[in-house]
Amino acid sequence: MGFGVRAVVALAALAVASAECPNACSGHGTCTFFDECDCNQGYMANDCSERICPFGFAHVDGAKGDLDGDEQVTTATPVVVGSQMYPVGAVEGVDATVDDSAHAYMECSNKGICDRTTGTCKCFPAYEGYACQRASCPAVDGKMCGGHGVCRTVRELANGDYSNDYELWDADKGMACDCDPGYSGFNCSERECPIGVDPLYRDDTEIEPRYPIWTFSSCCRSAAVNAIASICRHGCGIAYFVSYY
Repeated sequence: MGFGVRAVVALAALAVASAECPNACSGHGTCTFFDECDCNQGYMANDCSERICPFGFAHVDGAKGDLDGDEQVTTATPVVVGSQMYPVGAVEGVDATVDDSAHAYMECSNKGICDRTTGTCKCFPAYEGYACQRASCPAVDGKMCGGHGVCRTVRELANGDYSNDYELWDADKGMACDCDPGYSGFNCSERECPIGVDPLYRDDTEIEPRYPIWTFSSCCRSAAVNAIASICRHGCGIAYFVSYY
């Protein structure tokens, strides 16, 4: 083997030895034998420079498309097992025929955009949480529930209504205002008027409303007799009695 040939072989070996992954995997992964980055948990992209945001149960499901690029969408068998985004695998579409297939885990709960620089979810309006995992209660002038109520989960609201149980997927994700007495509406901004029995229903045997009837009587000491004597014993005044009709 001549010198020239040996030099070429040596340079080729040197080139292989000095090969490295893009951007040295950004310090967030390991460069593998094939010069590919094996990213640490929470990082993705060919150079591990992008962050992965928190996952939560999707409020609205969405098909993921052809994840493995085989020009087929597999809805029954998980694909791309071991990726940074889906470490336990994921189906490519939404299979409505599979039991409990709804509301699968999705990044930012499918109600926000992931900031790949910081790894935080930018939630859409009316959603909140580190993974946009719950709905937010309405606010009025910057005050939650208009300042006249408390934001509670669906589970809490059901339990407060005669101790009902609510155990569906959104029990701790759906939120609504529990208004203070005298207020109503979805944001507790409406005042409630006094409530009474309709006089037209006074002959209803099931309601049987009772109406107070006030009887006033003026008296002086000389006129004090029987029931009103104790009221008028110190002089003139007004005695009143109440009865129910």
